[in-house]
Amino acid sequence: MVIVLVIGFALSAAKPASAGFNFVDLTYEGAENLQIFGTNNKGLVAATAYFADGSAVPFVYNPKKQTETELPPLPGCVLSAMAISNSGVITGGCRTAPILMEGFILRNGAYTRFAYPDFE
Repeated sequence: MVIVLVIGFALSAAKPASAGFNFVDLTYEGAENLQIFGTNNKGLVAATAYFADGSAVPFVYNPKKQTETELPPLPGCVLSAMAISNSGVITGGCRTAPILMEGFILRNGAYTRFAYPDFE
């Protein structure tokens, strides 16, 4: 599957009506589906590749280096990356059962999980 990713960069205030865009063909080998959610000011992209067997691989894509860095696994969760801050903190979802979802924050290699009580 190929998804075209558009990353926009605002130019200087001297040219407020202008903007530059980079178009990137983003693929992930073997994935049936890609979800691309958040970019930060450095151009890093939070994304998740989904596979036919129900598994998922959340990753951060760096368009300048054309590299994908997978998030570390979190036991008991099928993870999906949804946003990345300018300091590299990643947030997303953690599916623990077919319809039960929690959130996560990944900061400096350590996960923090959170959920809304009584939310299903």
